[in-house]
Amino acid sequence: MVTPYGKLHQEVEVGRTKVEVQHPMAMLYHMCRVSKGVSELMKPLPNSPASPLRIIIYADEVLPGNPLAVTTERKLWVFYWSVLEFGASVLSHEDIHTCVVFVFCCIVLCVVRVGLFHAAACARSLHVGNHLLLCACCRIHVPCSMLHIPFHAYQEAWFEVVILRSVTVRALQGGVSALLAAVLKLFFNTDHDASLGGIGVEHYDGTRAHMWLDIGIVIADEAAQNMMFSAKGAGGLKPCLLCANVFNSKYRAEAREVSDIGGWSVEHHDPDHTKLVFHTAATLQVIRGRLSAPMTKAATDALQTRLGWNYEPHGLMWNDTLLKHANPVDHCLYDWMHVLFVSVVFNIALFLVMYAFKGLGITMQIVHDYVAA
Repeated sequence: MVTPYGKLHQEVEVGRTKVEVQHPMAMLYHMCRVSKGVSELMKPLPNSPASPLRIIIYADEVLPGNPLAVTTERKLWVFYWSVLEFGASVLSHEDIHTCVVFVFCCIVLCVVRVGLFHAAACARSLHVGNHLLLCACCRIHVPCSMLHIPFHAYQEAWFEVVILRSVTVRALQGGVSALLAAVLKLFFNTDHDASLGGIGVEHYDGTRAHMWLDIGIVIADEAAQNMMFSAKGAGGLKPCLLCANVFNSKYRAEAREVSDIGGWSVEHHDPDHTKLVFHTAATLQVIRGRLSAPMTKAATDALQTRLGWNYEPHGLMWNDTLLKHANPVDHCLYDWMHVLFVSVVFNIALFLVMYAFKGLGITMQIVHDYVAA
């Protein structure tokens, strides 16, 4: 299938490796032309160069087959994209919303009665999931986005970009970050920039339209976000890529003091969100500059640990053009499902809720019958 933007499936170079992708511009043109549903979905969406449609990039590593197998060579990295303006009713499923409402009610009750983060802090949990939820909830621009963002459950509304074996991704210069950069270049490159030149499409009924696109959100779990943006992540001295002053309590105090000259650090399980200091584009620019300076490998390794970021010149963080479209400060959003359910956050919340229910005479059987109804 050939479109004005080339074939649906094309090859791009990521370093020295050729990777097959489903070109997003070609796919959007094709779907608007042959699908009445997609065409009618896109038509009423208002957009302009000053107010483009917001793209959601979603990435995850998946394992088809048995996750307990001796070898996991079938692991794949998968990148999807969609449009935030499609709305939750298109991009998600009602069962997911029911689940979210139940979880939200549990957490609210828990916070009101005992305090989720206080309990987590008292337990001195070493998992960063508690901090990621705290970090997301207190950022000014995230709560509104989280209320309106879809939960990527209705798969027909999401377009694949690339599916690549993890062993191949690990061999790429720049790894996952370089692969994300290659995906973004499909939208924004020297030949065509969807945020400036837009994209022309032909609708199902034969009418033509022009639309502009830019990145709205990059959503993934904690591990994938760190790989895409070259951050150290949960195991590092500074586990949160959004926060400048959050330190991992697993590290000895003297290790933290080396990077905490101003005495402003907080441990990752601290429940006081007012202490958080978020990164800005300016602080990330300083970090990039320091890591780019000539130094020995030992000095680079030590500096990477202190700053919480890896020097990866082939990755997204060192591409000034693409970073303007997908800066972690403005576009990173942790996947709510992983933050709540894969870590200890929901476990603690549910325990505290059930403990509160017990005091009110609400038994497990009553809860079971209510949920099953």
